[in-house]
Amino acid sequence: MMQMMHGQAGMGGMAMPGMGMSDRVEGRIAFLHAELKISAAQEDAWAKLADTLRANARGLKDLNSASLGATGGGVLVILESEEKRLQFRLDATRALLTALRPLYASFTEEQKKSGEELLLAHLGLIGPGMPGAGMMGGAMMGRGTPGLPSGNAGVEGQHSSP
Repeated sequence: MMQMMHGQAGMGGMAMPGMGMSDRVEGRIAFLHAELKISAAQEDAWAKLADTLRANARGLKDLNSASLGATGGGVLVILESEEKRLQFRLDATRALLTALRPLYASFTEEQKKSGEELLLAHLGLIGPGMPGAGMMGGAMMGRGTPGLPSGNAGVEGQHSSP
C-alpha cells in the first residue's frame, strides 16, 4: 500500500523492484518513436527528447539507490529524502518540457492526437483510470516522475503516514 501511495506500483498495483523506468527506457523510447511516427525532419528534436528521457531515468535510478539507505532515521531523514525526490521531479519536469516543446510544435495534427494519448500515459503524467491512461496506466496523480513511465516512478524506501 505504501508503495502505491508513492506511485511505485507497476501493472496490477504490484511493486516491481528493479523493474522501473530506468530498466526499460530504451524500449519505451522506441515505442513512442514508432507510435508517434517521428519523421526525418523531426529526428533532431526527437533525439533531444530521447536524451532527456534517458537522463531522467538515470537520475531516478541514482535517487532510488541513494534513498535505499535512508529508510530509517526519523522524520528529518524522511523529509530530506522527500525534498530530494521533489527537487528531482521539478528538474525532470523542466528538462522534459524544454525538450518536448520544439518537437510538439513540429507535430502534425495526427501526431498531436497520438501524442496527447501516449505521452501523458507513458511519461507518467496521469493517473490510472484517467482519460488517456491507456493499457499501462499512469503514475498516481501527483506522485509520478515526469519523463518516466508509471511503473516504479517514486522513490524506494520512503515512508509516509496513512
